[in-house]
Amino acid sequence: MTQEDQDRIVGQTRREYREAKQELAALTSKARKLGDRMVQIGSVLTSAPENLIFDGESHDGRFSPILQPMPVVGEFREIQSLLPLTNQIRDTVIRIDKLRQDLIRLEGEDPEGGQPAYNSLPPRPHR
Repeated sequence: MTQEDQDRIVGQTRREYREAKQELAALTSKARKLGDRMVQIGSVLTSAPENLIFDGESHDGRFSPILQPMPVVGEFREIQSLLPLTNQIRDTVIRIDKLRQDLIRLEGEDPEGGQPAYNSLPPRPHR
């Protein structure tokens, strides 16, 4: 393999690695926002479910929407995307790890300087 070929492979691997890290950041941001909203909705459901009122839904004046902005029905469609979203996050983490190992092998140094390639919170115990 010529030096030019190796430089091309290293450049392509670095680009793929950078893109995979950007994709992971976008996916985890989406998951975090969805999770935060689910926590808000869950809190209303456990404390005052009668006050979980959706945007555009008519309701008796005795009940008042707690969440601002009020949830929209479309938010619940996003919840259905949790399985593919979390699968995609795991696949991306695995791809980042593989590309990182490829870069270490090709360049002889860790692109992250020994730091984790992604920040993952430790798993919380199930309740």
